[in-house]
Amino acid sequence: QALSLDPTFAPAANSLAKTHAWIGVVGWLPPRVAFERAREAALLAQRLDPKSPVPHVIIAEIHTEYDFDWDGADRELQQAFALGPRDSYGAQMASELAAARGRWDEARQLGIQAVAFDPLNAFAHESLGYIIYLRSGHLTEAEQSLHRALQIMPGYDVMHYELGEALMLQGRLETALAEFRKATPDDGQAVGSAMAYFAAGRKAESDAQLAEAIRQNATNWPQGIASVYAFRGEKDRAFE
Repeated sequence: QALSLDPTFAPAANSLAKTHAWIGVVGWLPPRVAFERAREAALLAQRLDPKSPVPHVIIAEIHTEYDFDWDGADRELQQAFALGPRDSYGAQMASELAAARGRWDEARQLGIQAVAFDPLNAFAHESLGYIIYLRSGHLTEAEQSLHRALQIMPGYDVMHYELGEALMLQGRLETALAEFRKATPDDGQAVGSAMAYFAAGRKAESDAQLAEAIRQNATNWPQGIASVYAFRGEKDRAFE
């Protein structure tokens, strides 16, 4: 609507691009649809305001999340940082790019920087907790970051699933189960519960939750089902 009112308003194009990228990340549309719409809007924003760093950061996110073009993402971030000072969003994307390349120390430093730039940015806390700390084995720090993100944005249910993972991997299985149950079915309630029950040696309950995950998530989140099979050591089913 904003672009319809003023087709030259670059901030609206940036917001549209960010929104489509987010839709692609969470799977509300097929990635090829959501991310290509994000790319189209970001390129429009670039044409409308060539001096803005924001479209370059958005394109870096698309390269990181969708294209798997690490070098392209790096080029876009360098262009963004040449045009203006680094902000929370730019530092977060640089952190996630470093993580994608396995540069965990660099990723942590950039993730901490993203939070410092905007301490009330729940997504910066979430990225630092789930993408950086959890995946690099810093589970206590992951838990702390995800707790903070939930304090800032309590209605963001997927973070209950992410926090549940951090708790489960610390062996705090009952607390993890309680956290998984707070997630919606779309956000991993059954997926997380199936893993936590398996970790607790409760195979029948894990089987029941896995069946529920297959019923709920087979179309919109098959990766979650694969995660359960992988966690349970059922490698062939995970690949399937």
